[in-house]
Amino acid sequence: VGALGPVVDALRQWRQDQRDRSTVNKLRYAIGWCRVNPSTFPRTRRRWLMVALTTQRDNPWVAGLSALDPQALEVLQIDPNAVDRNSLAELLASTITRTHCQGIVSLLATDEQAQQDPPGLPVGLMSTLLLTQAYSDCDMDLPLWVLTQGAVSVSDEDAVVNASQSAAWGLGQSVCLEYPHWWGGLIDLPETVTPHAVEQLQTILTCRQSEDQLAIRPHGISARRLQPAPLPRTRVRTWTASGTALVTGATGRLGKHIAGWLA
Repeated sequence: VGALGPVVDALRQWRQDQRDRSTVNKLRYAIGWCRVNPSTFPRTRRRWLMVALTTQRDNPWVAGLSALDPQALEVLQIDPNAVDRNSLAELLASTITRTHCQGIVSLLATDEQAQQDPPGLPVGLMSTLLLTQAYSDCDMDLPLWVLTQGAVSVSDEDAVVNASQSAAWGLGQSVCLEYPHWWGGLIDLPETVTPHAVEQLQTILTCRQSEDQLAIRPHGISARRLQPAPLPRTRVRTWTASGTALVTGATGRLGKHIAGWLA
């Protein structure tokens, strides 16, 4: 009987580990991507206003959408240095009323040139912020879609994520929470413009979609998902802090526990 003691202790520890693992697995989630088939019918929004910078007049995505249906796309070119929030809001409202557009799509975020004031920030990111602020003042409910390029990585085959484009993607997620009634969504474009990719973009825009965070890639269209992320089966090596640790945002409920664990 005495020889069974270590076995019973090991089984007890194993059972406790399984119980702890089950508890932790219920709390672990990660962002993932899955292939989806976007809605292709009915085409309820056929006419769109594309907002672009004056430097994007020769952008191949603009040319591709215009070639598919010249009457379906109205392009509004802006110079962020020549407009402010109020004047851009007036320009958007008058252009939408005049052209009878049924939605807005922004190409601004794809410009990665750094602006001078404030220095270092991408022109596209700040222009997208200006556009969303101005559009929120228009008191309209047409959907606004923001295009990025290389903001997300949907698979191992994807190129390294572009930090400035990811910032625009993060901005769009914040706008979605503040203005869900007119927010359309985010579409990450592939690196190479192809006729098929342009057709996929047109389909997403013209048909009502149940997804608002999409990525167009050569292998298809993927949607962002919050997926369960259980602990790996094999026990991973634990990490022990050494030296000084900086804990940010530690005023919440978990802050004192993290600080105690690091001490």
